[in-house]
Amino acid sequence: MDSISPFKLAVCVSVLGLSVTTSAFADTPPPPANAGTLTCTIPADAEAQRKLPEGATALSCEYEALSGPGGRFDGVIKRISSDKEAEPKVILSWAVLAPTPDVELKDLEGQYMGTLNSTSSSPDGTAAGLRGGANDTIELRPVSDPLSPSSEPAISVLELALHSIKA
Repeated sequence: MDSISPFKLAVCVSVLGLSVTTSAFADTPPPPANAGTLTCTIPADAEAQRKLPEGATALSCEYEALSGPGGRFDGVIKRISSDKEAEPKVILSWAVLAPTPDVELKDLEGQYMGTLNSTSSSPDGTAAGLRGGANDTIELRPVSDPLSPSSEPAISVLELALHSIKA
């Protein structure tokens, strides 16, 4: 039998330790990247509101990407935390977080769900917003917007649907 030199043994143990450490880090998802901003307004168009089920509110949204093209979306708030009805001219703004900063517009389409549970948080430890999109990989975190003419406390959106507007 050949004996293994102490050097070869140390190299083998180091490689084994490195592979175990690497696999432990591979289980941790990377923190979300800032992809841009989604800003929505409630249109004053009463006709748009009448077409929706009771309790739902129409939105007109603009996505401003940090890299790549932005786009326009129609949105519907399906559930909010406020007892009052959402009024026109209110501006809602969210930071768009995704696995990478390059988000395709089709990835933003879909349903988003949120919660008012104050113990709920994102993997990176910050307060949670809405999560969803085409592959359930997009997070919308509320941004305080001084442009809102409403003096009411911020509306907490709990359920939102987005659909892109084709140019």
